[in-house]
Amino acid sequence: PANDSTYFDPRTWSIDKNGEDAIASPLGGTIYYWDSSAAGRADRVPEAPTGLRYAFQTEERHLHALGIGGDPLLLGWASQDLINDWTSTATNTANEGRRVREGSALVAGTPVGGGMNLIWTDTAVYEHQYTGSKFIYDTRLGASNAGLIAPQAFARTPIGVIWMAQNMFKMWDGSTHDVLNAVDIEAWVFANIDP
Repeated sequence: PANDSTYFDPRTWSIDKNGEDAIASPLGGTIYYWDSSAAGRADRVPEAPTGLRYAFQTEERHLHALGIGGDPLLLGWASQDLINDWTSTATNTANEGRRVREGSALVAGTPVGGGMNLIWTDTAVYEHQYTGSKFIYDTRLGASNAGLIAPQAFARTPIGVIWMAQNMFKMWDGSTHDVLNAVDIEAWVFANIDP
């Protein structure tokens, strides 16, 4: 048994669709691409960033990477439809680095529709809105004290996105708020979960 309080993140994978294909990224790794027409193994995307915490694809077809280079609060995205073009230029839509401020690490991200995406840290949720302007996305704090407890602890539903925060269940349906009528289940879940 360990005698200190060292914590290690579990080796989770983020997996998302890319048209008919798929992208996958292990915690601390890089991005892999699986081509459904080739029916082989997933291959590493050669120019993709490394040291990632999570990767996901937006509806606007921008592949996003969270935790670039091991910086837990740095996110970026590849140019639209080009999973191997990560360096921003005057002629593409890539962004190799935007840092969020709240939290100690990015945890996950997901598209929610209408150009809106949610990106979570361990303590906050960010609204990541596609603008098409020269900055491509507007990233603003959606709510503090609304972080995601683990990379897979959210669900997209027809009524919005629901997730498990550190001590309550949250929901985004245009804005972030507590899940209604969840007090009983929250009391049971958070009393019985091992932090």
